[in-house]
Amino acid sequence: MNPEIRNMNPKKSLFLAAVLVLAAVLSTGAAEMPQDKAGFKSLVGSWRGFCHVDFVITFHRDKTYAANLAVPGLTTGRGNWERTGLDTFRATDKAFYMDPETGVVLEQVTRADVTVIGDSFEAMLDVSLYAPDGTLVLHDVYPATAERIAIE
Repeated sequence: MNPEIRNMNPKKSLFLAAVLVLAAVLSTGAAEMPQDKAGFKSLVGSWRGFCHVDFVITFHRDKTYAANLAVPGLTTGRGNWERTGLDTFRATDKAFYMDPETGVVLEQVTRADVTVIGDSFEAMLDVSLYAPDGTLVLHDVYPATAERIAIE
């Protein structure tokens, strides 16, 4: 180990560590938040919304996400997303739904086109349910809206 680092004042080393962490956080977010006239547009974070049912969704910096819908028998959706414009995104997730009457497990695939507007977003969701043999059971398109979850 470098003797200058080993003999560094603890307060100075703590300060340097804090500066490095802050620099890492700021530089990591910059790649996902291009600036336009309205400010920064980012999908990263947690959102509470409505699309036929209430939902909570979290988009991660690594382009993955998890979605929880208030639907009994539906697992957490897991998926990936990509930026398609300054404030537009495309996402796809998969989840499983167990039909309470039959016990059959169906695969749900949701594709979304999302537009971020300040601390809210609007989306069109293309939802398909597939039987275990791959047969399409249900297909529909739903509008969705959500608000970014703020720290309280």
